[in-house]
Amino acid sequence: MARTWRIVTYNTWKCSGLYHDRLRWMGQGLQALAPDIVCLQEAFECPEHQADTAGYFCDLLGMTAEVLRARKKPRAFGGGMALSSSNLAILAKTPMTRGEDVKLTAHQKDQDRWAMQVSLPLEEGRTLRVLNTHLTHMRDKDGETVRAAQAAQLADLCRPKQGETVALCGDLNDLWNSKAMSPFRQLDWLLADQETQGGTMLGARAGSVTTERRIDQVQIAACEKGLSTLSRRFPALNAPVGPDDEFPSDHAALAVDLVTAPAREEAA
Repeated sequence: MARTWRIVTYNTWKCSGLYHDRLRWMGQGLQALAPDIVCLQEAFECPEHQADTAGYFCDLLGMTAEVLRARKKPRAFGGGMALSSSNLAILAKTPMTRGEDVKLTAHQKDQDRWAMQVSLPLEEGRTLRVLNTHLTHMRDKDGETVRAAQAAQLADLCRPKQGETVALCGDLNDLWNSKAMSPFRQLDWLLADQETQGGTMLGARAGSVTTERRIDQVQIAACEKGLSTLSRRFPALNAPVGPDDEFPSDHAALAVDLVTAPAREEAA
């Protein structure tokens, strides 16, 4: 029997703005999406104040998490400065096997960028491998050079092996058709049957960003295309919900519905 996997990527904006309110709003939005897999960027964690974005979502959604703790430094939180991290995390309802973490090309102005990956079982011994990443935010020429190098690193990882379907998720900090992202575009990604347009860079509240830019991505590549299809890709959690038209995060989520089927169904 075919199975549909809803995969969501979401930059949760660390502890910025109304963190506790936003945590609740984000959680409500994710509950409504009912995802099977969630890839988080900027998942705030501060043990001193018992703040844990990924852990909160796991409890709410009935998921488990693999976490890559990164970008540790003091941040303004809880009325003062507190040591915290801005993590990558992959949440799932299905048991995951953690793969190798990959340290990405760095720049002196922007260190500690990573990609993480997990594998989940599909039908008949096949595997869904999920990569989650957050590329450099630098907007200058150096940033473009570093992002291109980071994309080249990850493009090699995104090539599916025999029996694999691969999901590339994350905040790429650039448009898919940009020059820096060209290494990704060399791969044979699945086209979505239904593609809903819309940017993912929102800002803090309605009206703060006037140009739609989709800098977050979920892209799917499959070794056996007939056994994996992409039925839908769409932005979500992109409506203001706060009393002053605040968004749940300064990014929208991006979701895909991936359909996987056993080999015998393809033959039928």
